Order: sequence, then structure tokens, then C-alpha cells
Amino acid sequence: MFEWFQFSFMVQALVACVAMGLVLSYLGIHVVGRGIVFVDLALGQISSMGVAFAAYSGRDPVLWSMAFTVVGAVIFSGLRVTDSRLRLEALIGIFYAASSALTVLLIAKTPHGDADVQDVLFGSVLAISPADLRRMLVVFAVVAVLNIVLGKRFFALTYRSGSGSLSNRGAYLTNLVFYLLLAMAIVFAISAGGVIPVFAYLIIPPVAAAFLTRGTGMALVLTLVVSVLGSFLGLHLSYSADLPAGASIVAVLGALTLVAVGVAALKPAIARLRRGAGAALLLVALAVIPARAGAQQDVEHLTTELDQLKEIVSQATARIAALEAEVERLRAAQETPAPTALAAPVAVAPAASRGGLRLIDISLDGLFAGGASSAREPELRALEAGGHDPKNRGFTVQNVELALAGAVDPYLRGDAFLVFQIDDQGESAVELEEAYLTTLSLPAGLQVKAGTFFSSFGRLNSQHPHSWDFADQPIVSSRLMGPDGLRGPGAQLNWLLPTPFFAEASVAVQNSRGPIAQSFLSVPGEDFAGRELFERDVRSFDDLLSIGRFSSSFEPSDSFTIVTGASHVAGPNATGPDSRTKITGLDFYGKWRPLSNQRGWPFFAIQTEIMQRDFEAAEQQLGDGSRLAREHLTDWGAYAQATWGFRPRWVAGLRGDWVGGDGDASGDPVRDRRFRLSPNLTFYPSEFSKFRLQYNLDRPDHLDRTISSLFFQFEFLYGAHGGHKF
Repeated sequence: MFEWFQFSFMVQALVACVAMGLVLSYLGIHVVGRGIVFVDLALGQISSMGVAFAAYSGRDPVLWSMAFTVVGAVIFSGLRVTDSRLRLEALIGIFYAASSALTVLLIAKTPHGDADVQDVLFGSVLAISPADLRRMLVVFAVVAVLNIVLGKRFFALTYRSGSGSLSNRGAYLTNLVFYLLLAMAIVFAISAGGVIPVFAYLIIPPVAAAFLTRGTGMALVLTLVVSVLGSFLGLHLSYSADLPAGASIVAVLGALTLVAVGVAALKPAIARLRRGAGAALLLVALAVIPARAGAQQDVEHLTTELDQLKEIVSQATARIAALEAEVERLRAAQETPAPTALAAPVAVAPAASRGGLRLIDISLDGLFAGGASSAREPELRALEAGGHDPKNRGFTVQNVELALAGAVDPYLRGDAFLVFQIDDQGESAVELEEAYLTTLSLPAGLQVKAGTFFSSFGRLNSQHPHSWDFADQPIVSSRLMGPDGLRGPGAQLNWLLPTPFFAEASVAVQNSRGPIAQSFLSVPGEDFAGRELFERDVRSFDDLLSIGRFSSSFEPSDSFTIVTGASHVAGPNATGPDSRTKITGLDFYGKWRPLSNQRGWPFFAIQTEIMQRDFEAAEQQLGDGSRLAREHLTDWGAYAQATWGFRPRWVAGLRGDWVGGDGDASGDPVRDRRFRLSPNLTFYPSEFSKFRLQYNLDRPDHLDRTISSLFFQFEFLYGAHGGHKF
């Protein structure tokens, strides 16, 4: 279905389009918010005029495109309209029209006039070279970092009243910097994408998101989702229908906007259905996504089945050896003369000792980090909120894990994970992270897990720290799932659906108290959103956690695999006797790896999760006599990461985090708005060790300043350790 992933030029085009979409659509939020829609089109056309001038005069197109665009950005940042009869857009439109005419006149004098016009309008992203792609990604990374550092100031200018006069010199300079960053992004995007696709990336995703939500944070997430989805589907349409790539992407983005308009029109009906059937509709929607996929099974399922077969073969081999030994013993006994009355009795080994030696897999994994940060240690520990994050300026023992796993008998498998850590005071701590049994031979694709285990929610929650692609866990995971992840004693039923593609559904019931259930009953005496958490008894099934998940996997081509999932958990919280919490999440994972690879390299993988928590905060009376009214608090967040195995044993990664909460959350470090950008580089000497260097650029509202942190992580592993989930 997606055979085009086998062609390197198509993969390069996808990377270029996704990068353009993410950066330009983010900038487009400001463009749409300020009501200066023509600015990006005008800057794009001015940039093209620079390219045309360079082609006409035989000069460097990048240099002259940049020069023309910077001049245009400086002019636009200082344009003012004082006459009430005029609008700023009218002046910018004049610049657009004039630069378009000059571009056509210059191109008409070049050897390939008509073809050059087509390239200017829609670009040639399928022909982008690796060198041009790397240069564009570097520029986009710089633009993204500066937008994160100055993001708060940019949004303050965007969402002030209109786009009127700038009140002071500082605001003018901030506005100028924004226009210059916009200009730089447009220059390098147009060289590949063309004027029209660049304009579409800047305008269409923010407008589509505006139809779907009024919240700034969720609008940002939806904007990025629309841009990535439009890039992917547009390139697929271009390949399958043999259409121009740029025009296909613009057409798909327009179609997505129409879908957003339709969804917005249906919002009242959706809201009525959401209360009782939201989670069920979500699972059904994801169930039909891969309906045309082939009969490919998930790697995890095949690995589990292979382990089971190996265990059965091992047990059969041991039993055969024991029976052979027993036969030899009996033969020897028959050939030996009968003992006399004075002889000592023959010692017979107990039956249990003749069943063969049962082996288990034992491994030890050590994960450590050294860190430096511009934040003081108490601030750093609040920012690195995960229980296994690098929390110290200096060294941190993140996780030393002893794993024991093996078949109990032909029907059950047992797994246990003991974790050793050293806390901030230098004291050693031991915790039972997981210990559970899993059935091996239930019929109808059913499987039961029981014990204490990580909840099956999303992709990252059930993964152990040494299998993460980054040195710390995403902010949204720490905030909604808790420092140690959502886990606890309980039971889970998995069902491998009898579908032509891999599809699995699971339901689980687990305890809802303790620090491992942070968003629920948690720990009495602590507080959340200004409310104290009280002791709350388990009175019925509703006082436990109810967890549901649906996941599916399919392979569009022999070199590309996609895994999608939806999760939902509901349970009580401790702010009142009947208050409850619900968390819903969507996750996506895609990995490309060519058939001609060297021990798994090269590869490119993307992963993202979006989560939302609805917390019913009960009415409470404070010690000073005042009362906190009952509230419905909503927190949301997402992360998106990409990892690129560019050569054997080397992996480069980039992750972006965003979280936020409604209400008065600006001063609350566990609910405030926060952005984080994390590039890293990992080297694997072998399958049993790794070294990772990671930089975090953090912008939390409660600190009102940008924090820079640098971590060096190292790991060793020895023993027999089970394979990780794909």
C-alpha cells in the first residue's frame, strides 16, 4: 500500500515535508493570530524574486534569496497604518503583486522560463538532495530553538489586541526577530517546497485547528498533527496517482480543512455522545484504521510465541534426557544380582529430582547519568519529575534492574523486576517494580496477566527506563502517569482479535492508591491543585482503576511498520468521596528500515503520544475558613520524537514536549504550561551497552526563564534479558 517507502528520494521528501510542516505551521499560528496572512505569501514571493534574480544574473540563489527576504522582513516588521481607510494587508498585497510580476519578468529571461515558473510556484521536493535536506534541517532546528526561547514574547505580541502599534522598543525588536525567523524558514522551505505549498503550510493547519478547538495548547497540537498528516497523505497521493508532489500536498491540506469544518459543525452532537460513549467510539475508530492491511502479525506476538516454543522444546529435551537416564538405571538394575538379606537397601531418588533442571533468565542492567544544569538542584528535580530521570547536578543512579524470567510450567510464565536506586541523600532503596504471571495456552487468542505490573496505557508507560530513546521520560508521562509510571497490583485480560491484521484489545483492573497511581487516590496528606488528598476506602469496583487499550499494527511495505493505539483509564481521586479522574490517550509509532540493512541500521522512527486528564476536584474547606468550589480541571500534553540510525551503532534523536492545564495553573509546577526540546546522540558499542549525550532546553511558566541542562548517560547489561516490545 505504501510501496514508496522503499525509495530513498521519497523518504527524503517525507522528512523534508514533515520538517517544513512542523516549523511553518507553528509560525503560521502567529501569522493567523496577528491577521497578517499575506505576509508569508509576500515573503515567499520576495524570496522567489531573489532566486529569479540570481538565476538571471548568474549569482548564488540561496544568498540572494536570503538577502531579498531579510529586506522584506525588515520592511514588514516596521510597516504601520494610521489612516482608518487603509489596512495593513492592502500594503502587503501590493508588495506581493509587485514581487510576483518582477519574478515572472526575470524568469522569462532564463533558459527554462515556463519550467522555472512551475518550480517557483510548487517546488521540486522529490528532487531535494541529501546536502540540501541537511542544510534545511539545521536552519529549521535553529529557528525552532529560538522560537522556544522567545516563544512567550512572540505569543504575547500575537495575542495582544489586534496587530496595532508596538508600544516600546523592546516589543519592536521582538517583532523584528520574529519576522527574521519567519524569513529564514521561508527561504529554505521555498527552495524545496515552492511558494504555494509554503503558504499552505503556514496558513491551512492553524486555520483547521481553529475550527476544532479554542484552547491555545490543543490548537498547537492539532496544527502540528494536520501538517504532518497532510505531508504524509499528500506524498502518498502524489506517488499513487502520479501527480505533482507540491500540488498534492496543498490539495490534501485543503481537504483536511474541510474535514475540520465538518467536525466543527457536528461538535454539539459529538459533545452529547461523548459522555457515555467517548472511549468506545475511540476504540472503534482505531479498529478500522488498518482495515486494508495484509495478514502481518505484530513482532511482539511472534516473539512471545517463539519464546513459548523454545521453552516447550527445552522442557521436552530435558524430559527426554531424564527418561533416557531412568531407562539406563532400570536396565542396570535388571542386570545386577538381587541383594542378600544383609545388603543395604538401594537408595532411590525422589521423583521430583528426576524431572530435569529448570532454568530461568537472569539479567542485571545498570543505568547511570552525569548532569549539569543552569537550574539549581531543587528546581532541576522538579523539572526532571520522573522517578528514573537524571535529577542531580553531578551523578544520578537512574536505575539498576535485576530481571528474572522464565516458564513456570507449560501453562504459565513468570517475570519479576527488582529495582535498586540511590536517593538524593545517598541512601539505597529497593523496590519491587513488577512481578506477574502470564498464561501461555489459553484458547481463542486470550491471555491473562496477574500480579503487579505497569498499566497497559500508551507506548512508554509499560517500558523500562533502559529501553527509552531519551535520558528522561516525557513531561506528560511524569505529570499524568506519575514519577514511576502508572502501575500496581491487579489483573489484565488480553485478546488477540481474529482479524487479517494484528489487533489486540486489553482490559485491566488495578489498585488505585499510592505514589504509583498519582492522578487517582495517590498518597493521603499530599495535595493537588490546592486541595488536600484524603484517605478513601475501596468500597466497590468503582474504587479501582479500570483500564482499556486497543492497539493495531500493519506493514504498508516490507520496509515500513506502523503501530497505532488508544488507551483509557478511569478511577477515583482522593479530593472527595465521589470524585473521579479519567485519562485518555492516543499513540502512534512508525519505523522505516530498508531490507538491505546492517544489524538494523539504517533506520528512521517517529513516535508520538497525546494525553488528556479530566480531574473532578471536589469542594473543600481550607484551614483559614475559605472554601474551594468544585471544579473540573483538564490537563493535556503531548510529545513527538524522531530517531535516526544514520550509521551502524549511532543514533540521533530529537524530541519535543508540550504540556498545559486550564484554570489558574501558571504558578503550579505540576500543572503549568511548559515546553521542552531535547536533541541527543547515542552510541551503542554493542547490544549490551550504550553512551548517550542529551541536551534539554526547558521553558516552564512557573520559573519564567529558560533552563538549559546537559546529561551524559551510560548503561551496561549482562545476562539473559528478554526482548523489548516493538
